[in-house]
Amino acid sequence: MSKSNNRRRNSQKSAALGAYFPEDLRQKLSEDLQLSGMAKRTHDGYIRAIRQLSDFAKCSPDQVTENHVRQFFLHLKNDRGFAYGSLRVPSRE
Repeated sequence: MSKSNNRRRNSQKSAALGAYFPEDLRQKLSEDLQLSGMAKRTHDGYIRAIRQLSDFAKCSPDQVTENHVRQFFLHLKNDRGFAYGSLRVPSRE
């Protein structure tokens, strides 16, 4: 495959990223993270993680179920090779 075909395919693929993450919801999450004092890299990482989850679940983040999250974590561990420590979710007590 030529480089131009590869670039075209990648740009088409990336255009679909975030299709399930409505801009108004992304903006509200962004503002909430800013108000909580998150660093820029943390903020960007959280936004990216939510986009990836909603893309995986093929629904808006506010429609994601517990099962979607479970399947997403299994995908990250088994298909993408994430380490256990990367998948830990801190509990709020």
